[in-house]
Amino acid sequence: AGATLRVRPRYFEALHAMKDGLLYPDANGTLRITFGTVLGYAPRDAVVYAPQTLLAGVVAKDTGEEPFDSPKALLEAAKTKTAGYVDPELGDVPVNYVSTVDTTGGNSGSPTLNAKGELCGLLFDGNYEGMAGDYFVDDATSRSIHVDTQYMLWVMDAVDGAHNLLREMNVPVKYE
Repeated sequence: AGATLRVRPRYFEALHAMKDGLLYPDANGTLRITFGTVLGYAPRDAVVYAPQTLLAGVVAKDTGEEPFDSPKALLEAAKTKTAGYVDPELGDVPVNYVSTVDTTGGNSGSPTLNAKGELCGLLFDGNYEGMAGDYFVDDATSRSIHVDTQYMLWVMDAVDGAHNLLREMNVPVKYE
């Protein structure tokens, strides 16, 4: 850590020179607003990522071992407790989605709003292909990953039983 502290000022001077003074600020402690579209991507030949993941995919990927070890309560709830959380167009509970939203370090947990200004998710990560996004953005493959609000509410209700929190947010409880 000490060595990094000594090198950091020179590192940023080099970045500043390389980018002609156009450096991206870290999102920690700054107000940032960005716009994007929910959109899948194809990072290489014969690999295509859909824009939306579903609860059925979480269940199908479960191996009982890291990194695909879903909690037993979640797997059980997925069998019988999805009514009221299923997106009619998707036919399942939406889990995550990717978008063209431009993000940087410190954006994790940022609210995601739809075109109507409604909370529809929380940004929590960027994709592997977008890791260099602070320096170079590839519109075809750089994506941000968001957890869908419906999935958060479903987990709170059907899996964790966080009914007091749901009531506090004026969200109807379906599985008490």
